[in-house]
Amino acid sequence: MINTIVGAGVLALPFAFGKTGLALGILLLLIIAAMSAYTGFLLVDAARITQARTYAKLGELAFGRWGRRATDAMLCCLLLAACIGYMLIIGDIVTYLLTRLIRISPVLLKRLVILAAGGFLGLLTSMRTMTALAKASIVALCAVTFITFCIVLRGVQGLVEYGIVGDLVLFTFQKETLGAVPLIGFALSFHMGLFPLVCEARDVGFMKPVIVLGLLACLSVYLLVGVFGYAAFQNLVLPNVIDNYPSRDILMQFARGAVVTLVSCSFPLLAYPVRIILDRYLFIFRPFWNLHKFNPRLPLEDDAEKGTSGPPKKNEPVDDDDPSLAVDSNIPDEYKGPGFRIRMVLRREAVRRVFLAYLITAFCMFWAIVIPNIAVVFGLAGATCGTMLIFVFPCVFYMKMQEHAWYHWRNILPTSVCMFGVIVLGLGGLYSFYLELSSTPFPTFTLL
Repeated sequence: MINTIVGAGVLALPFAFGKTGLALGILLLLIIAAMSAYTGFLLVDAARITQARTYAKLGELAFGRWGRRATDAMLCCLLLAACIGYMLIIGDIVTYLLTRLIRISPVLLKRLVILAAGGFLGLLTSMRTMTALAKASIVALCAVTFITFCIVLRGVQGLVEYGIVGDLVLFTFQKETLGAVPLIGFALSFHMGLFPLVCEARDVGFMKPVIVLGLLACLSVYLLVGVFGYAAFQNLVLPNVIDNYPSRDILMQFARGAVVTLVSCSFPLLAYPVRIILDRYLFIFRPFWNLHKFNPRLPLEDDAEKGTSGPPKKNEPVDDDDPSLAVDSNIPDEYKGPGFRIRMVLRREAVRRVFLAYLITAFCMFWAIVIPNIAVVFGLAGATCGTMLIFVFPCVFYMKMQEHAWYHWRNILPTSVCMFGVIVLGLGGLYSFYLELSSTPFPTFTLL
């Protein structure tokens, strides 16, 4: 549960506290966390009622195929935004570490680093399954713990040696304040990874205490990083708080390495659902996302119920009209035999899998070069698709499953949470970013 919440978004929380003030930032973090937990409860209840095993399936049961498409679109946008932010973090940190070693322009060096990172991350993203990266979540959790320890330690040392330098703002409201709210909401997004946990739980009702405990653990990390990161630098804090620490600080150099490890482990896990969704919609007539139908080691659910699995037996009829089973006339002799159809499907699936993986990676590399900092991408993602997935969709889907109208007194709280998400996080965040971007020239994209 903690792994589905904690991510690199924690690095932008001190910057968000700098836009809201310390007390207001803590208050907003607690309010959004409470609302996020409530919408998580709604998703658990809706999954229990409908037996939906994915977020997209719940959208389909609520509003048909357009509900599924809208949910898939929002999931893709949010996960791609996270991947872009992670690519941007790798580019900034590795460039900072290599600047003194390689005497070239920092702008050019950053773009070369992003290109190199994209090649490596694309290779990890092209894996058939993510089971090989199952231990990556443990590594990522250890990296977050170490980063939190470093930020808190340096913050405490600074307060002990120098005290509070300057004016520590508790409350502030300016045009950037609303733009900080989506950053906090993005850091508290866990709803996409909730359904696998619900499917694995024997008692669905047990998931609500798990959500509460997971959020409390993550809130402790967020409060420590946000408070000590903001108190150390105050109005000078950068969108990525790690960039504030000098290069002579050896401990923070290790922290930078931990950040790179965190985002490198998380990038393939976030890009994998995007790859599956794109495969479903771009290659609808050749559904390799349903590859288990042809793989003897991955039986169908219907076959498992009947006690059979795997490909058709030798004397069983085969649907030769299925385009995914199309046979090339130039098949080598070693591929002819009882299972040659499976081998041909797997070969084609590998090509498509690698293509989609590097397509996603190239998209993220382009925007990582163009977008100036992680606050922009995380904030915009939180204000748009994050608002829909965290606040709007859970409330709307839950009310759709009920027999009462939306204005019934039982739906007052879900309606209020939905309106808060749309007005404060959505419209307010977009307006704040419009004011900020309108005063900042958009960077020109040149490769060299």
